Amino acid sequence: MTESPLTPPVAPDLIVPVQLHALAVSEPESDPGYFQRFGPNFTKMLEEKKSAEPEPGRGTQAPGTGVYLQWQLPEALATAHYDPDTEETTLPLVPNRWLVVRHHRVPSGRPGAGEVRAAAWLIHSDYLEYAHYDSAHGPGEAAFLSDDPETGAQREDWLGRAVDLRVEEWREPDNAPDLFLTAAGPGLLAFAGFQPYHPNVFSFHDTLKDLEGYGHNEPAPTTLSYCAIGWYSDDDGDILRRAADIPGLLPPVVNGPADVLRALGWALPGLTDRDDDGADAAEGPAPGPVRTVYSGTALGIPWDYYETYASARPKDYKPRVAVGHSTGDAFAALTHHRTRSARTAGLVKALYHGSIDSHDLPDGAAELERAAHTATFGAAAGGTTWVLVPRPGGGDEGLNGPVPPHLVDPPEWLHQLNTDQREFDALTIELAGLRERLRTLWWLKELPGGHPEGFDSEAAAQLDPEADGSPARRAAAVARRLAELALVIPHGTTSEEVEAAIEGFSRTKRLPPELELRRTFEESYHRTSDPVVVVEGAGVGAPLTRDPDDPLPCRTVEGLLETIRAGDEQWAPPAALPPLDLVEETSPLELPVLPAPGRALLAEFALLDRAARTADPDEPGRTVLDTALADPEQRLTGTPAEYTAVWVQPWLPMYLQWDLRYCPAPYMTGERVNWTFDGERYTWTGEGADPGNGQDGPEWISFANRAFLTPSVPHVLAAQTKRLARTYGQAGAAVLSRLRAGLGNLDLLSQTLDGFNDHLLMRDTGARQFTPDDVLPLIGEAGHVAAPGTLTDDARFRFQPLRAGQFYFRDLRVIDRFGRCAVLTAVDGEEHLKFKPVRSAEATPSAPLRENINAPARFVQLPPRLLQEARTRLRLTSGMDGRTASAPAGPSALSGWLLVNHLDKTLLVYGPGGEPLGELRVIRTSRTEQRTEWTRLPSSPYEHASDLEAHHPHLAGMVAGLLGPIGPFQALMATINERLGETTDAGTGDTAVPARLVGRPVAVYRARIDLELKGEPLTNPGWHHALDPEREEYPAYTWPVRLGDPYLLTDGLIGYYAPADGSPERADYSTLYVTAERPDDPYLTSIGNGASLALPAREPGKEVSHHITVLADPHNPVHATSGILPVVDLTLPAEHVETALRRIRAAFRLGPLLAPVRTPAAPEEELRSGDGEHEGLVMIRPASWHGEWTWAEPEAEGGAVRWTERPLLAADSAPHPDDPAPQARAGYLMLRPALEEDPA
Repeated sequence: MTESPLTPPVAPDLIVPVQLHALAVSEPESDPGYFQRFGPNFTKMLEEKKSAEPEPGRGTQAPGTGVYLQWQLPEALATAHYDPDTEETTLPLVPNRWLVVRHHRVPSGRPGAGEVRAAAWLIHSDYLEYAHYDSAHGPGEAAFLSDDPETGAQREDWLGRAVDLRVEEWREPDNAPDLFLTAAGPGLLAFAGFQPYHPNVFSFHDTLKDLEGYGHNEPAPTTLSYCAIGWYSDDDGDILRRAADIPGLLPPVVNGPADVLRALGWALPGLTDRDDDGADAAEGPAPGPVRTVYSGTALGIPWDYYETYASARPKDYKPRVAVGHSTGDAFAALTHHRTRSARTAGLVKALYHGSIDSHDLPDGAAELERAAHTATFGAAAGGTTWVLVPRPGGGDEGLNGPVPPHLVDPPEWLHQLNTDQREFDALTIELAGLRERLRTLWWLKELPGGHPEGFDSEAAAQLDPEADGSPARRAAAVARRLAELALVIPHGTTSEEVEAAIEGFSRTKRLPPELELRRTFEESYHRTSDPVVVVEGAGVGAPLTRDPDDPLPCRTVEGLLETIRAGDEQWAPPAALPPLDLVEETSPLELPVLPAPGRALLAEFALLDRAARTADPDEPGRTVLDTALADPEQRLTGTPAEYTAVWVQPWLPMYLQWDLRYCPAPYMTGERVNWTFDGERYTWTGEGADPGNGQDGPEWISFANRAFLTPSVPHVLAAQTKRLARTYGQAGAAVLSRLRAGLGNLDLLSQTLDGFNDHLLMRDTGARQFTPDDVLPLIGEAGHVAAPGTLTDDARFRFQPLRAGQFYFRDLRVIDRFGRCAVLTAVDGEEHLKFKPVRSAEATPSAPLRENINAPARFVQLPPRLLQEARTRLRLTSGMDGRTASAPAGPSALSGWLLVNHLDKTLLVYGPGGEPLGELRVIRTSRTEQRTEWTRLPSSPYEHASDLEAHHPHLAGMVAGLLGPIGPFQALMATINERLGETTDAGTGDTAVPARLVGRPVAVYRARIDLELKGEPLTNPGWHHALDPEREEYPAYTWPVRLGDPYLLTDGLIGYYAPADGSPERADYSTLYVTAERPDDPYLTSIGNGASLALPAREPGKEVSHHITVLADPHNPVHATSGILPVVDLTLPAEHVETALRRIRAAFRLGPLLAPVRTPAAPEEELRSGDGEHEGLVMIRPASWHGEWTWAEPEAEGGAVRWTERPLLAADSAPHPDDPAPQARAGYLMLRPALEEDPA
């Protein structure tokens, strides 16, 4: 054990409050119809390979009458911590001894009738019946797991017992085992939460049989109060001593006990509220607690065997249910339903997703919908690429400075590193796929019962790493290669380790200090999430988690309650505790092992019990405890424990349990597509489904499960409001704080339908044994196993790797911690046909499963989604050869630039680096005919447009499509003007770009788009498919991808040229796809829903790609929407854009211009035109704020034409007799960047 930071010589015990829930189960309350109580069955798990937790509706038990107590562990003891170094998750040990004390009045007819007496039980929480005590002390109560000492195999064991201290004296067992108990118990997440899972461990059932009145068979009416006190039987297991052993629990530096308590989320007055950690300059840290004691009470239970107790449990069928594709989706739908206001629904949706700050901006609604759509997917890492970048503060000159030579010509080792990394990423995905297949074969082979003939032998051959060609052999080889690659790639399990590995790697490569090796991340893979249910009115009683700003207040003995005022009296804790009932010699409880604060806590409990059973003389109808807790400053001396309250019947929602039926509506049936895409979402045409009778049967897939319910909606809303409040002044923050308090108390619970997607993939996610160590390296660990069904199951139908269809609930209910349930819908009385969940827009069916189907309002629609992780890849490619382009070292994606000259009504064409190439303009060839012609710009070597082909092939193709008839040229000019007017000008403030005096430059660049699956397509794990899986149909389906968003001001797309037929890497420049719905020229075609870029989703290496030429605003991204995956966007690297834009020279055709030339006495500037002359053209010179004006004109020389460029000399009124006669000239007025701004 690591030395604890809490080591003062003398310290008080820390009293940590716990919530003690007490469920009074009277005879009317014990109706089995009100309960769904079940427990784990590890024998079935071990022998039949079933899930340890029973299926919904199976293995339920009715409760007994009496009082069920459950002490809810503090969050700090129920929170797991993951250690990335060991890849292990650690939970703190929890108290393993609990004293339960009951105060009651003795029934009539018994000795001491009418007196308040006590009953006490010692809960031996870590009593393990077989493994530790060989049943020496009777049976345990909670199902558990232990190892058989003879075979070493796991077996079902039984945990926890209760000792009645009125009957048996408690002694700590000899040779007690080391502490082992955690909140997860045998490995079940619900172990410490669901009371039927942990009887006599974290709960106790008081049957009240000892309170039966004289001559009666049921407990007599009385008032009951309970106290539970917990502790560790071995102080070395205490959380305060073990905290340092739990990775990630404590901060890196712990200066004293206050830091430990803060890390646990606990507060102790006089310690954690002091900035100096209670330290004294001379003596060091003040003594802090070194041991914890846990205590909770349930006060004033008015027991009556025939009573029915009111609680927050809702009436059956009353809560409102909303269903959506994400929590925010469902919640927004519910808000719209309740308020009938789309504006309100949009606001709460924006608040939930964290985009409320920008919601009222022009693109706010679109950004919200994109964020909401992304929230319906889970993300996974997509790979890594390594780049060299200037180290921050390393002396680089920014965008205006030269690119370091190391970036222009990257070292060979960087290329090798990226090669190794790509191989590592690809092999990681391959190994995961191989292990999934091997795990399926191993699991099916191990299942009890009948198997298909020859299955086991063939599965064993494929699982044999020594067999040639077997998947196991390939998996072993891949694992070895990954281990080799891990030695040459910087990696680590934490960010600190990764940074250290990168620094070490950089030193071995002698990386210059001004450069930094940095990892960048490829696009994430995404997988659609399960549908989500939000329940309103389910009776939420507690927040999701305690507010970090409100730590759990703890106490020491000195801080316990001292007095309670009752009328004119001051009551203090009694000197003598109530005696134990049913013992020969009445005396108070004596328990030597009770920790030091125990006696004081029992005295405080006696005081509270007295107040709870005594009517207040000043407040008729209320007890002394009621009035004291309502006015603690006036009526209490000392500090009552957190959670101290007058008892109410608890309702503690924990589970959502459902039984639903799903009817697939296939994306395709043969050659017919059953779903249409409008560019945003999919709509079902009503064809392809086979709902049978619309109720049940072989056409439906049944799915029943349960999952934890959480009040995540109010938690998230409150957190987002808190974040928002930080951006406002005092008055606004105060308003938001009040809003936060109201949002935090919303009666909303939510939960995904966990396992729905896995069920469609024939996977079972129930709790099972860990994978045996002997096969773990081969098949790995996963959160699911194959669910092949029976040998006669229709596995082809059950396996649905593409989710699309509709479902309805046959049963839906909320279950609380004690197993009480509130029914939301059920088949009883055909309530499920009356059930009308609120559905989000996309979850609302676009067509009924069949005409005149019964109760159509019960159905929820799920549009097409891949159940395999996939991603949309929209990447820049080289403007020359199609290679992937990356900055700063990779090839540029730019093919060139376009600049609309509104003055001349021409289109200026520039190369990728901003160099002038030519001009497209309309000329008149006759009185009635016009055509578009190419004219080269000054200094351009391309006299004819066809000359561009060698160095600028994509510009050449685009220009060729514009020459000749003027329709395409005019359509392009109009499209550019229209789209640039509809998009945000993100480069407005860039005064260093002279070209902006002409207009907004348009980038022409190359991009590649594809849909990529993560690994090989999913395969059917059914009995008759697992050995030789056939390829599924879904990788052959094509999905439209819409490029651009015409309703988004920040989408920069103007248009794109799609691939030519039969040549995916060569664009067809005869058609420009634009966002306009009805273009008025045949040169333009509407993008529509993106059908021109329809793609199948394929595994890496087999993907189908579209290589396109894009025309776009260089400062705004271009978005790609598929509907089946999150929206992605593409942005040009800033370094490529800014460098090129600052080199573009605006050109204005001018002529005839009558102007002389003159050689000034002192040249104004050395013109870098290469002619060595300083002759200038005299004319009225424009302002030169952003650059320098020159004149360029063509001159004949030896039968050829060359361009002469002269500076402009300002015309003046002085005589210049030596000037030659002015000549009429035609040429271009050129604006070039000022020398200090020119990156060249």
